Amino acid sequence: MPHTVTALLRTPTAAAAALCALVFAALFPALFGGFVWDDGNLVEATVIKDWSGLWQIWFSPRDIPGELHYWPILYTSFWLEHKLWGLNAFACHLINILLHLANTLLLWRLLARLAVPGAWLAAALFAVHPVHVEAAAWVIARKDLLATLFSLGCALVWLRFFSDDKAQPGLHHGAAVALLLVAALLSKSVAVTLPCALLLLYWQQHGRLPGRVVLWAAPLFLIAGGITAFDLYFYETQNPVPFSHSPVEKLLLAAQALCFYAGKLLWPADLAVIYPHWEPVSARGWLCLVAVIGVFVLLGCLHRRLGRGPLTGVLFFVLTLLPVLGFVDFSYMVFSFVADRYQYFASAGLLAVVAGGIVHLAHTLPLPSRRGLQLACVLGLGVLIWMSAQQAAIYRDEIRFYGHITDRNPQAPGSHYKLGLALYQEGRMLAAQGRTNATRKYYRQALEAMRRALVLRPDDGYTHHSIGVILLELGQYSEARKHLHTALTQQSGDQSLHYNIGRVLARLGQYAEARKHLRTALEDQGTRIPAATELPPIPSLIREEAEQALQEGRYEEAALFFRTLTEARPEQAALRVRLGEALRGTGQHEEAITALQQAITLDPDTPITPTLHVLIAHSARTLGQEDMAIAHYQQALEQNSSLVTALEGLAGLQFTRGHYPEALISFRRLAELAPDSAQAHSNLGAVLAELGQIEAAMRSLQRALDLDPQLEAARANLQRLKASLE
Repeated sequence: MPHTVTALLRTPTAAAAALCALVFAALFPALFGGFVWDDGNLVEATVIKDWSGLWQIWFSPRDIPGELHYWPILYTSFWLEHKLWGLNAFACHLINILLHLANTLLLWRLLARLAVPGAWLAAALFAVHPVHVEAAAWVIARKDLLATLFSLGCALVWLRFFSDDKAQPGLHHGAAVALLLVAALLSKSVAVTLPCALLLLYWQQHGRLPGRVVLWAAPLFLIAGGITAFDLYFYETQNPVPFSHSPVEKLLLAAQALCFYAGKLLWPADLAVIYPHWEPVSARGWLCLVAVIGVFVLLGCLHRRLGRGPLTGVLFFVLTLLPVLGFVDFSYMVFSFVADRYQYFASAGLLAVVAGGIVHLAHTLPLPSRRGLQLACVLGLGVLIWMSAQQAAIYRDEIRFYGHITDRNPQAPGSHYKLGLALYQEGRMLAAQGRTNATRKYYRQALEAMRRALVLRPDDGYTHHSIGVILLELGQYSEARKHLHTALTQQSGDQSLHYNIGRVLARLGQYAEARKHLRTALEDQGTRIPAATELPPIPSLIREEAEQALQEGRYEEAALFFRTLTEARPEQAALRVRLGEALRGTGQHEEAITALQQAITLDPDTPITPTLHVLIAHSARTLGQEDMAIAHYQQALEQNSSLVTALEGLAGLQFTRGHYPEALISFRRLAELAPDSAQAHSNLGAVLAELGQIEAAMRSLQRALDLDPQLEAARANLQRLKASLE
């Protein structure tokens, strides 16, 4: 089988198709991934959605939320993608995978041009290696893919026109190299070492660096230095990193990082999105420094025997990693000193050395052993594909993503908190679907994650706030109140916190105190709202809570919320209408009448005005104010003569007060409006009987029984009338 596979790869087309198959086999699960972590900033960014955003991306980068660097090509790619087919997760992941495929093919081409033994194998290892999953499967990590794409293109143009002694490069060739370098730097400034890498490639081919080559490379150093200096200035003015590592600590950090990256390439086990920090100064650090120096000494001594290839590969690996080894502080060091995506391009150097070593070994083996080695390579690629697919699956959604982080690094800053938020949001979605049991399951899991976060940061107000919200959803109001009040000591100006405290106190029946917090939530400008409650503005949240309470018959709570809203928005008639309904539910009919009358005064022409008169009349009748009730029923009918509820109320009062002729008119009108209503015909029969119109009364009562044989009032009245005629 290995021999057959090798034969199939002898044509360039077949070899390229095989690399394509390897990439998609390894990263297929990423196609079904979502947006995770700071991808959310990208999805919501107005600079991506608006046509004018392209100008902001290039000339006002501070408008990009959460971005601290000047990398306009990265955001231009997302802007363009949004304009072509909209920014959706599947398309974003597909584009990333295609970029990784392009990089794989370009790397194969580059290594082949450098005559590296095993160029295809090195590209295949690059295609399926699990450490590359982070760059390819994480949407926002497209910057590493783009920087690598332009860097590889730059290197190929350089080799074509500047590394071949027979070529006659012109200014247009130099401009092409410079433009590709600029594109790489504007995708991610980590490409700053690319000019050095280009000279390294020339040395690898020729074993020397003539002055004319250095002269052609000089402008590239100026370009790389200038763009990177601007990016660092832009970064420092926005987010100065408060690190204070000494030169010795930085050297030891760098040595450990180099050994870490090389180790993950050679043995990609226990990969993590956020790796634990290590101590800058330790015995491990010194051992790593000795190991790094030893490798270079060994390669320097053996380079005549081994050739320049291994030394070039290792130098390229170190050189390309140099910007992220910790010599220059960067914000991600708060989370970890290393990340898989940082060695995406740099890994090509070591992978080329590994592939070259395997091919060299194969040439020294007899045929049976050589085929065994080929089989081992095929099986090894299969294992790497499986590992990459497993790693790609963690980008499916934020629950898997943060769950993976907390499993691999329980001390990762903010990971338990973010996992809790993801679980909480999933619970909210299931709640909207009416899946109560599943909702409570996710809320309990979210609560567990938040409590683990609290162990790491006991005084974090946002964690206490989120725990309080989840406990509120679970109905544990007393405990929720404790956490929310603890959060209040840290976040006194947070509107959403006061809103949630008001909700909890309302559930506990402490309406006066709840009202104070709700008013504060409405009045204060407040600070940012935590992710657990990143919903509409506070008035909308309170309105939603009020409507839900009214719908569920929690009238006291509904009245509290609507009363608070009407105080803050006194001009809104609709709020007074709902307040009136809630007050009627609590039995506070006098206050309900006042609220409903105020609503009519604010908006007398609203289509529901007749209904409001009916509600006022109902409350007045409950209070024994029958004259007032009749007046409002009549006002309702003046505006809508077919309003059944008004006719029913008016007719009922007319009947009980003995105004039978007026009641007869009202009941006849009701029977006309609702000819199939048994109750309407029964009431008409009762008033006809009082007026002595016995036969007409009996016909109406019989009609009522025909419509509803179970209507006992009609049956009793009909039997009484029949008995009076006997």
